[in-house]
Amino acid sequence: GALGGVPLAEETTARVRGVQHPSRRVSHRADVARSADEHAVVIDGFSSNNGSFTTKTSRRELLDAYGRATVTLTSSNSYSAHEHTATLAAYLEEVSLDNTQNNRKQRRANESSYLFGPQPALDALLATYALPRCGGAWCAADASTVSFGVGGTGSGVGFHRHGPGFAETLHGRKRWLFHVGAGPPPGFDPDLPTHDWLTQHGSDAAEVLLDCVLGPGELLYFPSDWWHATLNLDAHTVFVSTFVGGSDDDEEDLLGGFLARRGAWEDVSA
Repeated sequence: GALGGVPLAEETTARVRGVQHPSRRVSHRADVARSADEHAVVIDGFSSNNGSFTTKTSRRELLDAYGRATVTLTSSNSYSAHEHTATLAAYLEEVSLDNTQNNRKQRRANESSYLFGPQPALDALLATYALPRCGGAWCAADASTVSFGVGGTGSGVGFHRHGPGFAETLHGRKRWLFHVGAGPPPGFDPDLPTHDWLTQHGSDAAEVLLDCVLGPGELLYFPSDWWHATLNLDAHTVFVSTFVGGSDDDEEDLLGGFLARRGAWEDVSA
């Protein structure tokens, strides 16, 4: 299918699929593992033992348990600037207004507030999140940073880059766009919202994009320093990114160790 004029990654019923342009596919789990620094990978049918965490992060549960908590918000541009605080209840109300009034499309990314990142006021909640067990000391709990996020339809972060890690969506769906090649994508503007970038540049850039939609039951691995943007597709989209540290050799071995814990290495070709 297509969304915003850009082809989506090919869907399969297999447990693992590469996030790639349709003309480029990873056909075997061993190939994925050997190319961890070259491919973003979605692990389908993922069981994260986060059923309780998912329940706790419904909109109603968040409001009841943490509505008065003070959370840190940043702009949704490439640099996550303009840090400020608000109560979680106030932020969720802002998300609801944006969902119903379509206010977000009238703002630049540097003018929009976004909840994503470490949240000390939510430490008790985040302590109940089960980290992806990828194997190796470099992605153990003491080597990982958990960032928690909530957004509404059309929210997200414009093209940016950072270190490697895993992403999981607990509620709703989240679209990921990866730029292939050196440097930022065509039409890069740090303050251009993702949905506006897709409208203005998505069709022209389709050949250099890797594209997927991540929903519950899937886990995304993102390599280090890849330019990427995100776009939330539902009114209450809840997501967690686990940033991990280590050397390039550690990263190259990461998926092999992780997937070995998930059963047989089977062919994932369509």
